[in-house]
Amino acid sequence: MKISNFIAVLACAVAVGLAASPASASTYCVPDYSSACPATGINEKQADLNTALSLYGADGNPDKVIIAPGTITSATPFKAAGNDPLEIVGAGRDKTFLTSSASGNGYVLDLTSGSNREVTVRNLAVLVPTSFSTGAAVSETGDHFESVDLITRNDGAAAVFIPTAGSSFKDIEVFGQNGASFGAGFWSYNETGCGTGEISFENLRMTGSQTGISWNCPATTVSVTNSSFAGVNSAIDVTNGATVSVTNALIQNAEGPPIRLFNSANKVTTLNLDHVTVVATGDPNQPAIRGRVDSLASPSKNIEINLSNSILTGFAHSWSLETPASPVQGNILLSASHSLTDADGLLTGEASVSSDSNLTGAPTFAGPLDFHLASGSPGIDSGDPTAPSPTVDLEGNLRPVDGDGDGTAVRDMGAFEYQPPTCATDPSLCPKDVTAPKVSRIKFRFRPGKGGSLRMRVSEAASVRVVFSPLPKGRGRAAVRARGKAAKAGPLTLKLGKKKLKAGRYRMTIRATDKSGNRSKPVVRKVKIKS
Repeated sequence: MKISNFIAVLACAVAVGLAASPASASTYCVPDYSSACPATGINEKQADLNTALSLYGADGNPDKVIIAPGTITSATPFKAAGNDPLEIVGAGRDKTFLTSSASGNGYVLDLTSGSNREVTVRNLAVLVPTSFSTGAAVSETGDHFESVDLITRNDGAAAVFIPTAGSSFKDIEVFGQNGASFGAGFWSYNETGCGTGEISFENLRMTGSQTGISWNCPATTVSVTNSSFAGVNSAIDVTNGATVSVTNALIQNAEGPPIRLFNSANKVTTLNLDHVTVVATGDPNQPAIRGRVDSLASPSKNIEINLSNSILTGFAHSWSLETPASPVQGNILLSASHSLTDADGLLTGEASVSSDSNLTGAPTFAGPLDFHLASGSPGIDSGDPTAPSPTVDLEGNLRPVDGDGDGTAVRDMGAFEYQPPTCATDPSLCPKDVTAPKVSRIKFRFRPGKGGSLRMRVSEAASVRVVFSPLPKGRGRAAVRARGKAAKAGPLTLKLGKKKLKAGRYRMTIRATDKSGNRSKPVVRKVKIKS
């Protein structure tokens, strides 16, 4: 082959290869360009979200989909096929909504079917429509969610179906609309599909669901931090060998026990509760914690509950723990330390409680629905003085704080660390100001018919009053007054209008008064205004 022909063939092959390769863009703007996803020549516009979620999903490059404000509706689940990491970013949880027009039992956002991608979803909302029979907002596997709302208009749907190890949920709100509520929040019922590792929930806020976090996967540990559950029947539901740890949480029950444990497997079911406030805002006849070992299973079906630095209040019983009477069919052990309860517990069969430095009685909250500790609460500075963490409370306030004023900072019980009032929050605690302001560096200039000014320096914010008294007295001229106000310490200039003063001599007296009512010593000067 001639060299010229070889080059021509090579050039053709290169051209074909380039045509077959994916576009250089890895950021897709849906459904059009926007301020968050401008037409830079690199970003690619894609009208269809489902296309954008899977486009070049297996070319070895990470992808990003930026969704403009608005509601995007699909008759099929939104899916993200491929292997490459993917980011799905909305314009805000109150601006970008993903929903479905399908009926039956399905998902709005399906990150499981046909996807091996590690997906990060943030700044949007996923809405379960009324048309679903049940279904779920999201199905996912090892993905990450940040600043996402999960909303249902279908009573009984799930928020996230079978979340797995490696998943993380941060700043998530879960709630219903139009009278609907979720049947399940984060639900795993198949222990073989959960994976091995950890799943984390941080700053989760859930309202009105039948269950909150339901977990039965022994190989997957769950951590829940800085979270709240309101009107949820079983906020924490742990079964069959699972391990769940809850720290800095506020749990308000609805109709059922807010914390529930069950075991029918030969594995230890474990729940750790630290700095948790559990309040009976729903049915007070429920126990705060209900644990049961099934009598039909074989031996070694144990439940372990570790309760520390927490408050259980308003319930008929702080806990109800039940096992078979036979010691070979499992037991329940609750270890409670540095916690406050106002009701007894029920123990049946091989259930027992170990206690260390606990208190009984009312916790004394700040208000009927304000579960911060009030001044004088027995929970203040009564937590574990040796515990190194957590270093903040549910609202991010530092722990520990010296709440009782004895000079030693000890962590409080419950989700909230008591914050003693300060001068900034209670002005009555501010030190009384007894220092009078000072006036100095006085310069006076005035010409009849043209006006002038009086310049001075004040030592702090103050109002200034100046009196010009004619000299000598009784010459038919009245005293003239001028006022000014300094917003802060420093120079102050009072403008004097051209008709303010007449020619003659005056005694000028200056006094400053600060906001605490302290008055300066009078500063007196004699001034003369020439005609």
